[in-house]
Amino acid sequence: MAHRRAIGQRAGRSSVVGAGRSIYFAAEMVWPDFITFASDATRYMLAGAALLVLSAIAALGERRRARRKHPDAVGVMPWRDIAALSTFAGLALLAFGAIGWLRG
Repeated sequence: MAHRRAIGQRAGRSSVVGAGRSIYFAAEMVWPDFITFASDATRYMLAGAALLVLSAIAALGERRRARRKHPDAVGVMPWRDIAALSTFAGLALLAFGAIGWLRG
C-alpha cells in the first residue's frame, strides 16, 4: 500500500505527482457541509434555483437580442429556447423539492 501511494496511485487511479505532493482530479472533490448533508429535496431546490437563475440570464440575453441596433447581426445562442427550457426544468425541480420538504 505504501508503494502505491509513493508512485501516485490511490485506489487504482493515477494522479499527477510533483514536489512530494499528489494532486487528485475529481477524486478528492470536497463539497461544503450544507450540500453534503442536505436532503434530496434541498438539492432539488438548489438545482431548481440555479436553473431559474440561468433562465433569468437567458431572458436578459433574449431582450438584448431583440433590442439590438443592427437587425442583421444575428447571434447563434437560442436565448428564448434556453430560457423556456430552463424555466420549465427549474420550476419542476422546485415543485419536487417543495413536495419533499412538505412530506418531511
